[in-house]
Formats: sequence, C-alpha cells, structure tokens
Amino acid sequence: MILRRAGGWLAAGLLALAAAGCGDKPSLAGAESPGARKSASLRQQLEEVQGVAGAPEVGVLKLEPGPISEELSITGELVPTNSAIVKPLMEGRITFVRPIKVGDIVKKGDVIAKIDDRDIEDDIDWQQKQLALSTEKQKIDEQALEQNKKDLEFDRQLVKEGFLNQHEFEKTELTLKQAVIALSQSRIALEQDRNKLNKANRLREKVPIVAPIGGMVVLASHLTSEEQTFSLLNEEILSLEGTLVGTTTPIFGIVSQDGYLAQCQANSRDKAKLQSGQAARVTVITHKPFTVTGRVTKVSLLQDAKTHAYKVWLALDEVDKTFTSGLFVRANILLSRREGALAIKKEYLKERNNRSFVQVVQGGTIKDRWVSTGIAQEDKIELESGVKAGEMLVASKEVFAAEQAVKPVSVEPEEEGEEQPDLKVLPAEKDALPLTFSSRDQNIKMVTLALDATTSLSRATLRVRVAGDTTQLKLGVRLNLSDHLGEPDKILHEGDDQIVVLSVPLKFLHKRRNECWMGFNGNYYSLPGELKVKSVELWLDKP
Repeated sequence: MILRRAGGWLAAGLLALAAAGCGDKPSLAGAESPGARKSASLRQQLEEVQGVAGAPEVGVLKLEPGPISEELSITGELVPTNSAIVKPLMEGRITFVRPIKVGDIVKKGDVIAKIDDRDIEDDIDWQQKQLALSTEKQKIDEQALEQNKKDLEFDRQLVKEGFLNQHEFEKTELTLKQAVIALSQSRIALEQDRNKLNKANRLREKVPIVAPIGGMVVLASHLTSEEQTFSLLNEEILSLEGTLVGTTTPIFGIVSQDGYLAQCQANSRDKAKLQSGQAARVTVITHKPFTVTGRVTKVSLLQDAKTHAYKVWLALDEVDKTFTSGLFVRANILLSRREGALAIKKEYLKERNNRSFVQVVQGGTIKDRWVSTGIAQEDKIELESGVKAGEMLVASKEVFAAEQAVKPVSVEPEEEGEEQPDLKVLPAEKDALPLTFSSRDQNIKMVTLALDATTSLSRATLRVRVAGDTTQLKLGVRLNLSDHLGEPDKILHEGDDQIVVLSVPLKFLHKRRNECWMGFNGNYYSLPGELKVKSVELWLDKP
C-alpha cells in the first residue's frame, strides 16, 4: 500500500512538473550528458514511471517496387483439339463389322460398320452384265456400219456400169443411214450403262462406315451440344445394329488423343478483356489438380444460345497422360502486368468513410495515408498514389490510432513462387477407408473429413474413388446432414476404378469437421457384388 501511494505521489509530482515546464518546450529526445536521469526529458521520465516506454510492437514491411499482374479467372472443361461424329454416308440398315464400345482406340480409316449392301451388290452385278451387252452391241453396230459403207461403194460402181438402177442404190444409202443411227444409239446406251455402273460403284463406296480420324471412341452425345449422359454402356452404340439409319444419324464420336484445348466461358463484361495470344495458367482437375501454362487462341463472337456466355478456347503447352475430354478446368488469364508497382496484400488496405487508406510508421508513430488503388491480383493490390517506395507499411489488418507510439518490427515478405496445389482434406479417422457396400448393407455410410479451421475457401471439389461394378449406379452425397444430395458432375475412369467428381457448395462445409454421407441409387440397392469406396477426398481451392 505504501509503495502504491509512493508511486502515485511520484506520478502526480512528475505530472505537475510536466505542467510547470510546458512553456520550456523540452526536447522529446532528451539530452546526452552526465547524470542522464536528471537531464532526461519529462516525457521519458513519465514513460518510465507509467510504463509507456513499452509501446506495442507492430510488424512493418518496406514498400519496394515490383511486378504485379491483373488476371481473369474463368472455368470450363477440356475438349480435344480434334474430334468427329461418325455418321453413315447413305441410308440403310447398319451392321457392325467389329464390336465397338466407349473407350476403344481406333485408327483413321478403320472400318467399324457398314450399311446393308445386298441390293447394291445385286444392282452392280446387273449393271456389269448390261454394260457387257451394250459393249457387244456397239461392236456389232460398228461392224454393220463398216459393211454398209462397203456395200454403198459397190452399188455406186454398179450404177455407173448400168448394172443397178437408181432406186436400188437409194435403198443401199438408206440402209447405211440406219446403220449410223443404230451405232449412235448403241454408243449412247453404252455410255448410260457405264454411268449407271459408276453410280452403283460410288454407292458401294458409301457402304463402309469408317473412322475419319484416329482416337478414342465416345458417345456421340459427348461431342454435341446436348446434355451429356454418364451411362457409358456399350449397348449405347451396338444397340443400333440392324436399325435403319440415315446420313444425319450419329453412330458414335471419336476424340483425338493428339492434344486438348481448354474450352471456357466468359460473360460479356469479361469477354471484352480477352484477346488471342494472352498467357494463362490452366488448372485441370483430374484425380488431383494439374496446372499447365497456355494461351488464349480464340474468343467466340456470338453468345451461346443456352448459357448466354461467350466461349473461350485456350491452347495448353503441356498435356498429361491423365487428361481426358470433359475434365473441369479453371483458367487464370493474364490481362495486364505492371513493373515497378507498389503492391501490398489486400488485407493491409483499410477503409474509412468509403475511402481507402494504409498506415505507415514514421518516427516511431502511426501515420494514416489516403491512397488510390490500381491493379488487383488475387490477394494483392497496387497502390497508385499516397505512398512512396521506402516507407514502412504496417503489415497488419488491425487499425491503429493515428500518432500512436509503436515499436516497428521488420516482417519478412512472403516469397512468391509457383502456384501451390489445392489443399487436400482426407478422412479424419484412421483406417476409415475403404468402405464396403454389399447387397446386405443399408446403402448409406459416412466418412468424416477433417478441415483446417484457418482455411479460407473459395470453392471445393469432392472426389470419391469407387471400385466395383458401378455401371448402373448413381452416387449420392449428403454433407453435414444437409438436404444436398447431388449427382456427379463428372465421371472419370482409371483401370477398374471409377472416380466421381462433385462440386460442393461452400454453405454445406464446416470449418473443422465435415460428415460425408454416401449412397447409391437411394437408400437401398441390391448390388451385383461388393462395392468399395477406396478414397474420399475434398479439394479446397485457394481463394
């Protein structure tokens, strides 16, 4: 109690002394002389008594010029650089000459099927015989004409010698004219028969249904604007056997394995920022995210009739062996880049009265600086005015009082490197997988996913790897007992495994613990055998 009162008296005395000496304008820095405590400034003595000398430490970064880029993020899917829909070249009944199923690899020119050509072959046989008769008839008419010419010359000589009258000679002339006409008719008939045979032969050429390009067989609907089907049954193609088809009937599709493009969509506002040649980073979601570089090759001029968006195609500089048509992609396109910019993390930018400002440390105190901003890049933003290079920026989202005394502590800037893969979240329980479903089980099981509470989410993708006969099964997923029971966005195949990819709305995710309930074709289903869920992975894209 005595010490507390003594401290209070001393503080009161120093405050009175400070008030009495205000007119002397003491130096805040203090004087360097013997007897340091006597010559110290009143403020320093006050700080020592009151504990103000322990000013809070504040992390600061030195503002230094550097590059910053503006990017546009759009999404889409992988499409092959070359694809074709196989259709018959003529009408008729189709017959497959070899078994064909989704996933088969075909070469350019391979005969896959044909149109029933029995009538065509019969017609060709008849036309060949008719052509042979016409050819023989023309030869006979040519010989008859030559003989008539000789007869005419002979009769002309007889007329001169008086052995043949004029009337008989005119008959010979008429016979010659008839022979000329007969030969002309034979030639015309021969040309007609030849044309008919050529036509039949051309029709025969349309009988085979061949692969126009080499690549992998897919359903025709996979390459059309129709809604894609995920029932990849072999019968989808072979069921056409023996049916009547026409030149507009799609039999199946082929996607080239030479390479892929990223086909994305952009709204009208973003489309105006895009042009061919812009560099991009493209992340392809296979069983794990795979990022490659690329560039914009084409931007459509017309809106899609269904989505009202514009298609954007990007060439990829690298293609991984796991790439297949239809995989989800996200492209970050470089719109502009500025060297020598003063860029800070967005969280260091503060706002007051609808104006942006940052805080710097100058002379040991906090200073507010109104700023204008420029290019924004993910979590960084450019400061165009209000600060200058070399100033010490407060590296904190906390707002400090202006003129507050602080102790600046240097903070190392984060090094920028290559884009890190998305955060992978695995089941929380040890040995939680695989889950086995059988015909005796109730068809709902759960895996708990552990999620880092510090993760800031922008989107999430759930991938479930299943082994077993899943041809006719539909996977349903329920997250955290929500009413969201989703069907797959994509289905991938790796050997005998099937990977189901679903987009996860962020509102269904919790910060730490997520319960993923899985079911097939509703709650119950008589499975053909055991079905194993080998892995359940939640991939969280960085914001």
